[in-house]
Amino acid sequence: MTMNFGMSAIDISIDSKLNNFRKSGWIEFRIFEDIELNAFAYREDNYQYLEMNFGTLYLIRDSFFTLFSTKEFLPEIGNSTEEITPIELFKENFETNSKTAKYFKYLPKCEIRQKCADLMSTLAIQFIYSHELKHLASCHNDYSQDKYGIKRFFEFKPTPGELAEAFDSRAMEIEADEGAMMFTLMYVKGMVNMGKYSSFEPYNPYLIWIYTMEILFKLMNPNESYFDDELDSHPNSFIRTFSIYELSILEAIEHKLIKDEKEAVSIFEESMKLQTSIFQKIGFLPFDKSTFEDNKTKMYSYRKRVVELNETELPPYIKLRKEFVEEEYQKLIKLRDAT
Repeated sequence: MTMNFGMSAIDISIDSKLNNFRKSGWIEFRIFEDIELNAFAYREDNYQYLEMNFGTLYLIRDSFFTLFSTKEFLPEIGNSTEEITPIELFKENFETNSKTAKYFKYLPKCEIRQKCADLMSTLAIQFIYSHELKHLASCHNDYSQDKYGIKRFFEFKPTPGELAEAFDSRAMEIEADEGAMMFTLMYVKGMVNMGKYSSFEPYNPYLIWIYTMEILFKLMNPNESYFDDELDSHPNSFIRTFSIYELSILEAIEHKLIKDEKEAVSIFEESMKLQTSIFQKIGFLPFDKSTFEDNKTKMYSYRKRVVELNETELPPYIKLRKEFVEEEYQKLIKLRDAT
């Protein structure tokens, strides 16, 4: 990740910096302010941009800190009896912050719960960030701009489109979620190895991961429908959550976060109960639902389209991108060797 473009943006004397550049190319990270958009990624003239809303970052962090300031949220972590915020105030506080940005009114009293709020909110933000990176890495923007005239991919901002365009968009969102799932599970594993997640005991780190994802999707669309319309650009949150959960099982086993699929199922069921219970009390409920089987069928149809795109339509764009990045990398090598 480069903060801006140009040879001076990378410390070419450090091999790891050059190797990272060789994988990603130029990516400019920006913070913006907007009342509707949360994050987006796009490419222009072979340069890549990843932008995140300043307000979204604060809203996510404030939401987790507020949740941990209640007795009801993950009560076994730290000393939840110290907490005094009524759970009923969460919705009012959330809606106020969405409009007036008066953050961090409610904070946990327990230091352990403060630490866990920080860790979970960071994990949620990492998911959005790596989701957008996956859009760039898989050249979703290049393909969509060529075929449909879409320049930017917006995260958590459904916009109507043509049927084929909307279906492809939902499929690519599923692929971006998968990339974010893989990155954030690696992140969790690293944090576990460093002893950072011991504060979450007795909860399993994999449960903390999936629960964080469920809360994130709920925060971005508090009262959305769990029914996919043909013109939606994003799958509904139930599909997205279930998809990353299902795809995460083998990853979690490989990272030794869980023993087997049976444990994964048990943890997912526990997380669903926690999420349903807390958001019923808050009042964030879907206004419309589809059946589990219908959502599952749609999820698999999106995944099938992802396979088709990666086998036939995306490779030419990825090839061109890699060629440009390699050219830029060689320029950096020549500059390094000349100094």
